[in-house]
Amino acid sequence: MSVYSLAMALGSFSLIAWLGGRVLKREENRIPVLFGAVLALSLVRVMVPLDFQISAVLPSFHLYPWVVRFLGQRILGNFSIGSCLLVVWIVGSLVKLFLLGKKLIFQRKFRIHIPCTLQLEDRLSLLMEPLRDEVGYYGRLLVSVSPQSTTAYQSGYLYPHILLPGNAVDFSDEDLLNMLRHELHHFLSGDAWIMLGIQVLNCLLWWNPVMPLFTESAGQLLELRCDRRVVRGRGMMARFSYGSTLLALASQIAEEDRDPVSLGYTGKTAEVYLRQRILVISSQDPTPAEKRKLLLGYLVCFLIFIASYFVIIQPVEYPPSGPENGIAVTSENCYLVREPEGDYGLYYEDGSYVFPVYEEDLLYEPFSELTICEGDSSNETE
Repeated sequence: MSVYSLAMALGSFSLIAWLGGRVLKREENRIPVLFGAVLALSLVRVMVPLDFQISAVLPSFHLYPWVVRFLGQRILGNFSIGSCLLVVWIVGSLVKLFLLGKKLIFQRKFRIHIPCTLQLEDRLSLLMEPLRDEVGYYGRLLVSVSPQSTTAYQSGYLYPHILLPGNAVDFSDEDLLNMLRHELHHFLSGDAWIMLGIQVLNCLLWWNPVMPLFTESAGQLLELRCDRRVVRGRGMMARFSYGSTLLALASQIAEEDRDPVSLGYTGKTAEVYLRQRILVISSQDPTPAEKRKLLLGYLVCFLIFIASYFVIIQPVEYPPSGPENGIAVTSENCYLVREPEGDYGLYYEDGSYVFPVYEEDLLYEPFSELTICEGDSSNETE
């Protein structure tokens, strides 16, 4: 892995997350499913930033060299701007991770929830038995009421802990069953763990302005996936019932003067997201032709993902061949000097300094062909 491969991974991840997030806010049916695959592949790309010897190197003669020179400037003794920014990145990530852990502990310790009333518990017991058979889950399950909440949510990692809204007793049995079914599917899909991983990624990439949009998009995609699984193979009446429950919860949130119809989301896109969910619920399962189109889309995304590992952009500052542009870098007219900091300096044969060269640059021509001097440009060693 090289720093250029890491930059390529971060750049492609940020671009895909930003473009996909913008598309997701406008698309109302099939594209979110395809974008979910793209988002997953971009996550793998940024978490596995490898490159290979056979990777094609695309030279950058302007932007990348300027960035390299800027980051290499010394500002605090032997510390460069790049080193200082790396320290800020690491310290910021550690602080963010500490605050995330503190937040999770606080939420688990001080979350307000109360046991269900006897009346509600009797109703839930009649609903849970067929629901367990339906989803195939017979393990531990805790259901309680959150007085401060206007919607249902699932908070368990090792076993499902479903918290119903404070006025759960006022909902019909059908609405309660839809809430339980939805939250149980969240648990079975491991969505709590996925969101935890995304929060950790937020802590590591806290400086990236795309991360809030990425987190919002990922949360919406998990909701859309859960909605699809809830209504999969069910008739229109069941889909209508499930959609009515979502609208009832949205209306309740709006009456509380919170962000209307957000169901866990905030901002102007809340209504768009709810409309997406209703359309996904009302749509029948994809036809064979639609499945083929989706499969083709997945294949294209996967090929782009694979191709991204074999293209690396690297800075190039040495002058190209030609009398009008100076002297080409070759083993006959240039050599490298190992600097005390561990990097290298490129020198012409007359001893004049050209520019810095880094360890990963030695893997590629023409730097891999140059003679290396130890500390003093006058003492050449192979």
